[in-house]
Amino acid sequence: MRTVLYGRQSKGDESSVEDQITEQTTDVTEQGWQIVAILSDLVSASRFGKKQRDDWLQLLDLVRNGAVDVVCFWESSRGSRELEDWVVFLKLCRTKGVKLRITKDKETIDLGSAKAFRDMASDGLHNAYESDIRSDNTKRGVRMKAAAGRPPGKLVFGYERSRKGKEITQWINEPEAVIVRRIFKEFSEGKSLRSIALELHKEKIGTKGGAAWSHTTLRRMLLNPTYLGERWFQGKFVAKGIWPPIIDRATFVTVAAILADPNRKVNHDGSFKYWLSGVAQCDECSSLLRVGRTRGVTHYRCFGSGYCVSIRADDLEAYVADQVKERMLSVRTVEKDEIGIRVPILEDETVKTLESRLLDVKQAIVDGTYSIAFGGEVAADIERKLTEAKERASAKLVKKTVTLLRWSGAEFDDMTPEQKRKVAESYVTVRVRKVGKTGSIRIAAEDRVTVADVELTEFI
Repeated sequence: MRTVLYGRQSKGDESSVEDQITEQTTDVTEQGWQIVAILSDLVSASRFGKKQRDDWLQLLDLVRNGAVDVVCFWESSRGSRELEDWVVFLKLCRTKGVKLRITKDKETIDLGSAKAFRDMASDGLHNAYESDIRSDNTKRGVRMKAAAGRPPGKLVFGYERSRKGKEITQWINEPEAVIVRRIFKEFSEGKSLRSIALELHKEKIGTKGGAAWSHTTLRRMLLNPTYLGERWFQGKFVAKGIWPPIIDRATFVTVAAILADPNRKVNHDGSFKYWLSGVAQCDECSSLLRVGRTRGVTHYRCFGSGYCVSIRADDLEAYVADQVKERMLSVRTVEKDEIGIRVPILEDETVKTLESRLLDVKQAIVDGTYSIAFGGEVAADIERKLTEAKERASAKLVKKTVTLLRWSGAEFDDMTPEQKRKVAESYVTVRVRKVGKTGSIRIAAEDRVTVADVELTEFI
């Protein structure tokens, strides 16, 4: 039978992905089955996880397309700790006739059996419960540490620390503390964050991790109560820290007041001058591109952890503008928003999918497939997601004046940068690929930029 192996790494002392896959491979080989794919994710499967699990989505596609007969996990919790996702996965496997193999238990499960389906769904409920308990314990531990005045998790610039068992000692790194006091002083005296960042860069003074300072990292420093020697938790003071302060309260309060002043003039990063800032994405890490300058030339750059891509602003804007104008020439269903820009109506598939799943679960309770207790748990989880999805969907929609029209390219050229951004976001997604070293050769935008259509819902 065609089998896909799926592994996932969790925090703690559980088996690594490599160990899981090794055991699964041995297990499946002993069964005489064919391994058609090996998938793994290194991110959380709980509802508290923020990162997308790409291989999990690929696994769902394989099952949905009838490409596999068996899905093999080391244990059921390696699938999903989110109850609603796990039940949807089980239903998909049952519909497609796909069996589950749990290597840890040496058990093959046919979800066509009502009892087997109930048992695996119950496993999902247990796994979700364990995930919630673990999250609660973690939060409680953090609160207790904060109340004891222990330093927060991330070491900030200006301090050093050592650990002995569970005890953490934090002290001032004086050379760095000199820089911290200088930043607070210069900002309180009227120097801009951008000017301070440029001076630090010229002096080759980097952050704790060696990166260049930016107005964002400097602002975060200036508002960090760690420098007061205080422990805050969820925006509130909870205890005096067990470490010494670097900044006195008067200076800290002065700086915080300047940053909070609504009349303070702020130099933005060019978001409205450069209309693809915050729209175009890095194809390597999916970070949004922002504007920067090198030797007097403006570029769109990835400011993610890898600083993956950089492309001349004029090249990218010219190419994307041509792509947008081509799409504007076709008849589109649009709606008018508050500043007069016409944008396509976006369909929120998530809401429709969740509503359909909720009806399925309620029907399963009526049919007796799910018990009232279990079905109620699943339905409550779906309703929570549905509420969140509806809020996101409503935030996307503006005035509902729908019309059909044909654009001309000249209209786009006459728009302000802010208007161009709104129209571009409505018609296309933009991703910039990384290129190797090219010396003085300038790579054409069309050779490294992918412009794709935004999905539209047509109303006639």
